[in-house]
Amino acid sequence: MDMASFTARLRPRLPLEKRLERRAYIISLLNTWVPRLSVALYFVALAWLLLLPYDQYNKKTYMSENALLPAQINVYYGFNEINDANDYRNKIEQIQYGSNLEKAQFIETELRGAGFHSAIQNFSSPFSRSDTAMFVPITPFHQGVNAVGIYHAPRSDGTESLVLSAPWVSRDSKANINGVAVLLSIARMFKRHTYWSKDIIILVTDDGVAGTQAWLDAYHGEQGSPLSPVMPRAGAIQAGVNLDFSGTGEYESVGIFFEGVNGQLPNLDLVNTVVRVARITSQIPVTLHDERMPTMHGQAGLQESYLTSLKSMLYTMRYQALGHPTGDHGLYLRYKIDAITLYGVPATSGATFGFHRIGAYGLRRSLSYNTSCHCSLVESTFRSLNNLLEHFHQSFFFYFLSGPERYVSIGMYMPPVILFACSLVFDISFTDDLIKCDGYGLVVVAQMALFLIHDHFIPIFHHYALQHYRPTTPEKDTKPQVPLAYSSSRRILAPAFFVMFLAHAAGLLVFFIMRPASLVGGGVDDNVSGNALKRVVVMKQLGFGCFAILTKLVTAVAISLVAIAIVITATRRQPSDPKTSASLWQALKSVCLAHTALGIVAVSPTNFSLAIVTALVVTLPYLAIRPAWWTWAQAAALVALSPPGLLALFAAVSGTNVFEAVRVVLGDYETVGTWVLMYVCCMYWPVNLAMWAVVFCE
Repeated sequence: MDMASFTARLRPRLPLEKRLERRAYIISLLNTWVPRLSVALYFVALAWLLLLPYDQYNKKTYMSENALLPAQINVYYGFNEINDANDYRNKIEQIQYGSNLEKAQFIETELRGAGFHSAIQNFSSPFSRSDTAMFVPITPFHQGVNAVGIYHAPRSDGTESLVLSAPWVSRDSKANINGVAVLLSIARMFKRHTYWSKDIIILVTDDGVAGTQAWLDAYHGEQGSPLSPVMPRAGAIQAGVNLDFSGTGEYESVGIFFEGVNGQLPNLDLVNTVVRVARITSQIPVTLHDERMPTMHGQAGLQESYLTSLKSMLYTMRYQALGHPTGDHGLYLRYKIDAITLYGVPATSGATFGFHRIGAYGLRRSLSYNTSCHCSLVESTFRSLNNLLEHFHQSFFFYFLSGPERYVSIGMYMPPVILFACSLVFDISFTDDLIKCDGYGLVVVAQMALFLIHDHFIPIFHHYALQHYRPTTPEKDTKPQVPLAYSSSRRILAPAFFVMFLAHAAGLLVFFIMRPASLVGGGVDDNVSGNALKRVVVMKQLGFGCFAILTKLVTAVAISLVAIAIVITATRRQPSDPKTSASLWQALKSVCLAHTALGIVAVSPTNFSLAIVTALVVTLPYLAIRPAWWTWAQAAALVALSPPGLLALFAAVSGTNVFEAVRVVLGDYETVGTWVLMYVCCMYWPVNLAMWAVVFCE
């Protein structure tokens, strides 16, 4: 027997009456304050989120993989490579308005001349970039061409490789002239050195993420067109860097984009390597995304530093919640390949940060200095990745960056999700008359909790229930039946689950209607012709035209209206039973809240931002919804919270075309397999439809 147990046995226990009075007082407090705790938990979670950007609640980044040795090598990018980059820039300016095939052939020729095993890849894109105007038919067939080159390192056994890529079109819709020129000059320099222990893959993609996805599918053997030659291959890809330096001008800083499809993130060591190389080797300012550098970041006060960190986190949450990759690097993460995009933030006329200082090479031309800086950044980063002994694994895969050198770990940002879910769960458990049965509902809850703590509390609560909660109706047996810890009161759950079934059926129907049309049948025959392949693409493009999108939206809204009418009619026709412990609207609301809490918690590990956005939007309105005199105000709130309402609000605030936003979502689902469309139709929208029955329930 330990000392604690011995002391507990010696300490005199309070009389039974005192203990029962104390427990009755605790139960009365629970009955009074726990319903209000739901709202309090919401604001506690919100305050927790707002505290994360403070430096006291996040940590400074550090290198976990010691083998990387970032910024500890001598770079060899010099005058010759700068001249090569300038020559490539002039050539690219001449061919930038040529056809896709001409540009791909130019890249293939240059890579082959540098000693790479090069090839071009033809692919078909299910949608085109130019489809932005309403009722303008999209291009019936969009053919893209990628160019790829592989350098098999002499010291490599061919089992591992690194990727350096650049798209023809930058994220700001301008030609990626500097990015492609830098890529070609670095590729030529890489070939002249023999210290590589991994193969080097040079990739220039067409048509944005569609080109990158086509190459990844072909490289990993998932898909392949018989019209394209056999793609050259190297070893398993360990990491990748995508270059996005649009135009031919100057840049004030280098932005790092790291968000992938469905909110996936690369290993934090890759981001830390780039930041450390940029700070030590290249000595250039680094920022997250395409944010402008603050004018006095080093001497900024607490408020300015907090706002900068908060803005960085909000940018990350926006990109993650949408599920859209922020660059070509985002597609590599699906194949367990850690990758990032380096973006050149264009310099403004009044920029105080930029590549304005004279570098180690004593260059006088700003463009040459720009080239030298971000090329030394790429070279030093690849030299560090060349030191990898195994795949990235030691650092974090789940994190938030409040700055280039500040991070928030998963242990700090996950509690708000749990608090949001608890806010919904508490409202389920302590809704008035929801679990009360003949007056001792809260006794059941407290009894179940104490049963989990220690079973000797159960007889005390049996005695307490016998003394204080008598049945209201006389029975043959005068002894009241006190429920056991595992018993539950009677609820109207069957009609509630039936309403949820109807709502989910409507959501699934909307999901299948919104999906882009695809060809049903086998794959492409080996002897397929160009016209046959063109027909396949045309059939796939039927789901991306503006008129088709309008038809899908109208159909989805019509289905939702029919579903709302059905669920309201179904709830109004349910007979009321006075013996039941809860009315239909309370049971249905409990099921909806439980469904929402479960969805938020289930999504949070893979896409924390999507879970947080969902919780912030729906928690308070769903807690307040109930049959009341302000029915139409609640109906207006549900309309605003529905996917069409949120889409219209997003388009109005951001200035985005509604059809373009829907087209991006459909294109992401078809091309890269994002979950946003499925999440909205199968999880979010059904709860919104079922809540209409709660509002109009009698």
